[in-house]
Amino acid sequence: MTVVLGPYPLCPACRQVNGGLVAVRHRQVHLRAHGREACVDRGIAGLIAHLWAVCETRSCCEDDGGRGYVVPTPETRPAAVSCRTSPTRQTGREALQT
Repeated sequence: MTVVLGPYPLCPACRQVNGGLVAVRHRQVHLRAHGREACVDRGIAGLIAHLWAVCETRSCCEDDGGRGYVVPTPETRPAAVSCRTSPTRQTGREALQT
């Protein structure tokens, strides 16, 4: 089954591991950071790179009805929230939803 959510394609590597998802609503960049890699929305790639230092993520979007969001795994959510509220982590922190 092929899933197309928008006009912007995932890279070939991510197409093979994303359960049929091949295109999304926002421009993508293939991000590699802290032992993880995935296609992510270009507008929040910097935020995701910072978050991956402390948590794992399951979903994210740079603009969903005017708001961005990041969904950390339940196990790593406390670290993500801590990162969001840390004064040293300012870049894009408003996009993380608690």
